[in-house]
Order: sequence, then C-alpha cells, then structure tokens
Amino acid sequence: MLSNLLDSTLLSFIDIEYIPKETKNTMKKVVKLLLKLLTSFFMLIPPSNLIKLKKSHVT
Repeated sequence: MLSNLLDSTLLSFIDIEYIPKETKNTMKKVVKLLLKLLTSFFMLIPPSNLIKLKKSHVT
C-alpha cells in the first residue's frame, strides 16, 4: 500500500510536460526498480528489529 502511494506520487512528479516520453518511461522504470529494492530490503528485516532501531534513535 505504501509503495503504491510512493509510486503514484513519484510517477506524477516525473510526469512533467517538457520531459520527452522516452526519458519519462526510463525514469518510471528506475523509480519502480528502486521501490522494489527498498520494499524487499524492508521485508528482509524482521519488524522487531525495526522497532528496536526506532527506539534506539529516540533515546
């Protein structure tokens, strides 16, 4: 859900008129790839570790 939101936000940001269509398509592919990498990276970390990280930053 979060990745979809990010995806649509980034894609709308990329969707600027003066950028050529080929460049837009390439940028969209790159953005999607980066999002996939990010989400897979977070999937690898168990949620408990993420919570510990957050707590350590607070103190």
